[in-house]
Amino acid sequence: MARMRNKDAVKNIAFTVKQIREEKGITQEDILYDLGINVGRIEMGNNDMSCSTLIAICDKLGVSLVEFFKKLEEGTAQNFLGTNQEINIIQNYKS
Repeated sequence: MARMRNKDAVKNIAFTVKQIREEKGITQEDILYDLGINVGRIEMGNNDMSCSTLIAICDKLGVSLVEFFKKLEEGTAQNFLGTNQEINIIQNYKS
């Protein structure tokens, strides 16, 4: 079976990881040394990551998965869509 990949979702998740990491003042090196995860590669948004990797990163960042996905949803609307028309399309789609 072919592996499906949503490039936009991967990029949005990558952006959210980076945004939270920077807000918390945690460096990429901190995550690499503490978890052995090269978060710089993840933040580029070119590769999928496993759920267990995301959980480990969220733990290091001090956010729950619920908080992470709330931030992801906010960031998707604010940072990637741009126009009010595009935001309305997404909001109507979710309804």
